[in-house]
Amino acid sequence: MKKLSSSIALALMVILSSCNKENDQDPVPSKTYAQLLKQSSWNFESTRYTVEVNDTVVADSTEQMVGVATFYNDNTVVTDFPGDESDTSSYMLNGNQIVIDELCFTILRLDESNFDIESLEYEEMGGVNGIYVTTRIFMNR
Repeated sequence: MKKLSSSIALALMVILSSCNKENDQDPVPSKTYAQLLKQSSWNFESTRYTVEVNDTVVADSTEQMVGVATFYNDNTVVTDFPGDESDTSSYMLNGNQIVIDELCFTILRLDESNFDIESLEYEEMGGVNGIYVTTRIFMNR
C-alpha cells in the first residue's frame, strides 16, 4: 500500500510540475497601437458618412476608397490616392484617440489587419438640436 501511495504521489508531482512549467512561460506581449499603426502601410477600404438632424438620420452613405496611408515614427502620415499628389500630415496618438491635422478620431479597431476610425462633428443650428456628422474610415492590410 505504501508503494502505491508513493507511486501516485510521484506521478502527481510529475504532472503538476509539467503544468507549472507551461504556466510559467511569459505570454507574448501584445503590440501597442503605435507599433500596429507603423508596422506597414494601410489600404483605404471605404468611408461611411452619417448625418443626423434632430436625432433623425437624414443621410447615410458608404463610398469605396482606393489609396494608401503610411504612418512614420516622426509622427507624420503620408496618404497616396490615385491621380493625386501624396499628402503629408501630422498625427498624434493618445489612448484610443488619433489626431490627424487637428481632426480627432476615435479608434474603433486597430489590429494586425484592420484599422477603423470614427470622427463625430457637431454643428449647432437655429431651431434644431443641431447636426451631427459621423465619418468612419475603414482600412486594412
